Amino acid sequence: MESPASWDRLTAALAVVGVRDVNRAWTFVVELGLVSDTPEHAQAFARCVADVAAEGEITGPSPAARMASRLRAEEIASDAASEPDANGEAARAAQREFGASQKAAVDQAREVWRSGDRERALAMLDEVIARDEGQVGLWSSRGMWLEQLGRHADALVAFRRSTDLEPTYVDHYNAGNMLLALGRLDEAIAEFDASIACNDAYPECWVNRGFALNKLDRADDARAAFNRALAVDREFVPALRCLAILESGQGRTGEAEELFARIVQLRPDAPGPAIELARALAKLADGGRMDLAPEGREWRAIEACNQAIALRPKDPEPRALKAIVLGRLMHANVSFRVMRKGEGGGVDTELVPGPLETGRFWHELVAVCEGALALFPDDAWFVNKLGSAFEFASDWPRAVELYRRAAELEPQSSNYQSDLADALKQQGEQGDSGA
Repeated sequence: MESPASWDRLTAALAVVGVRDVNRAWTFVVELGLVSDTPEHAQAFARCVADVAAEGEITGPSPAARMASRLRAEEIASDAASEPDANGEAARAAQREFGASQKAAVDQAREVWRSGDRERALAMLDEVIARDEGQVGLWSSRGMWLEQLGRHADALVAFRRSTDLEPTYVDHYNAGNMLLALGRLDEAIAEFDASIACNDAYPECWVNRGFALNKLDRADDARAAFNRALAVDREFVPALRCLAILESGQGRTGEAEELFARIVQLRPDAPGPAIELARALAKLADGGRMDLAPEGREWRAIEACNQAIALRPKDPEPRALKAIVLGRLMHANVSFRVMRKGEGGGVDTELVPGPLETGRFWHELVAVCEGALALFPDDAWFVNKLGSAFEFASDWPRAVELYRRAAELEPQSSNYQSDLADALKQQGEQGDSGA
């Protein structure tokens, strides 16, 4: 492989390309001049990808960072087998033999790791490190293995041994992540700063730095960090998501909606972004205002809920969000409306169904709750919500029946007990007036 000075650029390239398509990634880094296009280098690259994929790391938070560590380990093993020595051929032969035995031992440890015997594999790796504690890639691998075992404090020690030997943004970043997991936020930020000092074109590090800053209630600094990540990659979803959550928490609902909507555009088949957009829109707008106009906030909220339901049909949350929106709309009007100037100079109102399957808020709420109960028959929340729909329609016998069912399902809920008591009172009053 090329000199260590090229590693930061190589990993940054991999962060953009990803390592899911080996041939595309290899062509990309060769075209950038980051490595030489030789069969030996290509084979080493493919072996590293196979190692990462086999260990389940390829979809982790930083596949490129893990890839760099694997590539560096390949480089170290290769260099150890071929490094010239001034003491002559015998010394060089001994060095090659030592390098080959080290590489074989590492490969064996990896095979044991992949077989599932994690503790034995870690012990084997420790034996390799004990023979030569100056190999950065081995300390990095040890840190990643310990991370997967949930031993964050031990992993931190390994990553810091790596950066003591050679500061790299990969292992400063990894050390920062361990400190995040340990709740040591100020120290985590210092490690992320050290990573950024090595290479600032690494969006994952900016995002995690922003995450730590936000946990410390430093919202402005966190926002700046997320925006730096987006300056590196404007479509980097973790940065968009963290920024959206930050803006939502700061009450900047318009900005949050725009960011969540961008994520949905980038990941149209992923249910998570659709649910988060629905969650953001389902909140009542500032000042308690509702928008009954086509394409307004409530309209968009129902559209987002519909998309989330389609992507995750067995998840109750998007159905509940839709029911919440419909529940408040039901009290405001029959359906969405368009206001037009009438022929006589007045104002005409036209009702439009928009994203409603039934065309009316009340009917849609009943349909959503009944559909949810077909999937989740013992969900007291949907039972109670359906009861509120029949209460709105003054169908007191049906409302009482549903409220009673909800209270039976969750007898500890004071809200359900209160709804039942109020409905029974109203039913009694209706009966008295009828008599």
